[in-house]
Amino acid sequence: MVQSSASLAQQHLETQELQSVGNYILQKAAENLAIPWLKNPQWMQVHCWHCAFPHTPLYVTCLSAKTPRHLVSCGDWCGGNLVRGAMVSGLAPAVEIDRQLRNLLPENIDFLEKFV
Repeated sequence: MVQSSASLAQQHLETQELQSVGNYILQKAAENLAIPWLKNPQWMQVHCWHCAFPHTPLYVTCLSAKTPRHLVSCGDWCGGNLVRGAMVSGLAPAVEIDRQLRNLLPENIDFLEKFV
């Protein structure tokens, strides 16, 4: 996954055909990272989020409700407002759910090892 700068995204916010923008981003990433093969992906999807930058992002990776029915929320508004935060936020609920399940299972059973 490659993320553009906010200014480049703003320039192309209303661009209908995003493949050329995606190709430009890949070209620059390939040059900056010295990864030539990045210029020629087998598959590419370019997406523009019009509301990608939350005004007030949370700097926790996920929220866990302390209710009888456990609810864990995550998203690009957790963990900061960049792709890395969204990725970490996507993984954090798995850790939280594992923690909650450990409290329900007998000791010495690792839910992730047992079922994954």
